[in-house]
Amino acid sequence: MQKKSYEVLRPERRYNQYNMINVWASQEKREEIIKRKLLTDKSFKLTSLQINPLYKPVFDKLDAQALKILNELDKSVLWSRVYTKQEFKHFFVWPLIFFVVAISVVIHYGVRYRVYYNYIKYGRRLEVGDKLDIDLEDIESYPAAVFEFYKE
Repeated sequence: MQKKSYEVLRPERRYNQYNMINVWASQEKREEIIKRKLLTDKSFKLTSLQINPLYKPVFDKLDAQALKILNELDKSVLWSRVYTKQEFKHFFVWPLIFFVVAISVVIHYGVRYRVYYNYIKYGRRLEVGDKLDIDLEDIESYPAAVFEFYKE
């Protein structure tokens, strides 16, 4: 019968980085495992770590971070636990920017053309034309669509 040689395993080799029960893992590694579990496993509850002696410090740290963020949200005038900064950005700031751009395009093109058309058709000079610095006498500076209307 042959003798089996047993290799003494070093502690760094013994733990699996994806396994929850890691006696040899550092606190940072445990925290990474918990964060990965929270992101990937929908059935995983953070409160299940309260009774695990290995993960109790990690639970306390993550719970304190979450409580700090929730307290900041509770004290805020604008944000809440339901209406967060990301929702503000996606549902208020970006639509506001698009709205302002759309209104400026409408004013830039629509009102300018209307000023030109009123001058050509009725001979009226509108005050908006003076505010936009439109030279109605210079026919060569008319946009193409307005020039076609002028020819008719």
